[in-house]
Amino acid sequence: MNIITLHGAFMGLGLVCMVVAIIIAHYYRSKKWWLKLHRGLNIAAPVFAVIGIIVAIIMVTPGYGVQLPLVHHLLGLLTLVLLIIEPILGFSIFKSKDKQRIASLKKTHRIIGRITPIMYIVTMIAIELVVGG
Repeated sequence: MNIITLHGAFMGLGLVCMVVAIIIAHYYRSKKWWLKLHRGLNIAAPVFAVIGIIVAIIMVTPGYGVQLPLVHHLLGLLTLVLLIIEPILGFSIFKSKDKQRIASLKKTHRIIGRITPIMYIVTMIAIELVVGG
């Protein structure tokens, strides 16, 4: 497996974790187990993405000679920031005591939870459009 494939695999795992977490939150809220699995997947998603970023950093170091377009880097960084903020917001919901703050956190968590997988896909499409893989 080459290093670009490894990068893509870890980033793909992050996306899959996030999408499954969204599906669980949307369709399985009535189940007792939904929140634990949702939380676990929302922790796993940025962990896989960070591993993917580490692989990408190794990939672009001298010696490998792989340079991806700047737009991919910037979109990927923005996506990673959203991916890290999203579970922090989710965990903050349970730490807060103020009902208005909880409602605001839930709304923001949902909005970022919808934007992040879209950004993930836009980042992937950006690399495909430029590189033509």
